[in-house]
Amino acid sequence: MDYGSPQLFSVSNLTLIPVSISEVKQLSVNTANSRYQVFEWEKPEYGVAQRFVVEILLDNIKIYEKDIQAHQNTAFTKIPLDHGVVYCLIVSSVDSNGKTPSKPVKFMADENQLSCDGRCASGGRPACYRGQFSQIQQYKDLQGYRCICYEGYSGTMCKTIEKCNRETTVNSYGRIDWEPVNVNKTVSIPCPYGPEGEFASRICGWKKVPSGSTWLPYIDSGSCRKRNSIIIHLDVIERYARNARSLTGIETVHRFLESLLRLPALSANFSMVQFDTSVAESMIRVLGTVVSGNWTKMQGNTTVIKRKIAKTFIRTISILPVPYSARLSSNGISVETIRWLTDAATNDSFEISEYCWIHLPASDKSRIIRGVCIRNATAFENNNMTPVGPILLIMSDDTGGQDLPQYFTIGLHPPGNLPSYICVRFDKEEHQWTMDGVILSSRNRSGMVVCESRHFGLFSLLPVSLQTELFVLHSHRLTFAIDQPGKFLNH
Repeated sequence: MDYGSPQLFSVSNLTLIPVSISEVKQLSVNTANSRYQVFEWEKPEYGVAQRFVVEILLDNIKIYEKDIQAHQNTAFTKIPLDHGVVYCLIVSSVDSNGKTPSKPVKFMADENQLSCDGRCASGGRPACYRGQFSQIQQYKDLQGYRCICYEGYSGTMCKTIEKCNRETTVNSYGRIDWEPVNVNKTVSIPCPYGPEGEFASRICGWKKVPSGSTWLPYIDSGSCRKRNSIIIHLDVIERYARNARSLTGIETVHRFLESLLRLPALSANFSMVQFDTSVAESMIRVLGTVVSGNWTKMQGNTTVIKRKIAKTFIRTISILPVPYSARLSSNGISVETIRWLTDAATNDSFEISEYCWIHLPASDKSRIIRGVCIRNATAFENNNMTPVGPILLIMSDDTGGQDLPQYFTIGLHPPGNLPSYICVRFDKEEHQWTMDGVILSSRNRSGMVVCESRHFGLFSLLPVSLQTELFVLHSHRLTFAIDQPGKFLNH
């Protein structure tokens, strides 16, 4: 470059980039507030734009960008802007050779919003701007009339009511599935672990940035009982039951267990509260301690409380999930729940424990089977007939109390010399052990006494020496039925 003097002479490289499109003209902010903005411009003087790019900057940092079709000269944006803050607007003209940005236009959000009549659903109000001749009207583009939705509504016309999605929370009060619910609604669920009449609540709220529905934090009213307190109480109750020597003590244990069965966390009727298997297992452990206790030292008539405990035990087993398996070695209790399928190939023998097994034949329909093996259950002594083998409980959720059309097979492990035992089942109507409905298949099949039956219920072993006594009891009931049939049928 020659400045006319040898001393000022220097060499510089210049790069010239041809521009095939000029910047937009008359760029301006039509309206801008904290909820929405409308920008407008005129087409470039030179070139044909393929599209426009709208950019908003804060402190030279881009916070928003949007492409606008070439035939449009306005842009509608919904950016949450703060009052008192200076923003910059840049609109670039874009063609095949590149883009040409406009000069930055500074603006601030107005505290007041324009008002006009328009077309919106009940969930919003018109987005107004200054149209031709500065007339305030509702903004409209290719998507239709624009509205500003109230919290909890969405869509161009604000017709859609937003919901909070399904969400699972796990905390010290239990595991809860919160079902979808509309914004600004409160969901109340019975406390998973009680007490009765108290609820856990949660609100489906609305967040502004980014806008959308959101579950608000769990409301801790302090009234719900914590899961850990139930577990601790069950441990205390088990130790108490192990040393109980009075009917009053056993009644206390029974009342507490019955109260737990009413909890949402142990009920299939509360779909939003997930079942707590570990608490149910702890209950079974307590019940195992009770039924295997030393009932001979109890003072008073134990018949009523034994029946209550048996019913509570059955109710607890009936709420367990399927499939389920547990071995409570300290109490000698094993539990299995399975699906008895119609496919015979899947119904082989299944071992509940080393003391009990069941073989299910082909079935005409699928059923849920629940099996419990109790190694020692002194609570089932009746008329001085104490089962010497394990107690096997077999239940089905859908037999309706009817006999099965086919026989199933059970195996029980006796405590002593195999030929000395017979199979019996418990007649719940007579509250007696009986050989009726039980067929002895083998006194020794791999160390097990094997029997067949078509009745679900309780099964065990008795010494052969009691077989005659069982026959006498059965004959007495038959004679009583013949002499007084009305009383027998109504028993």
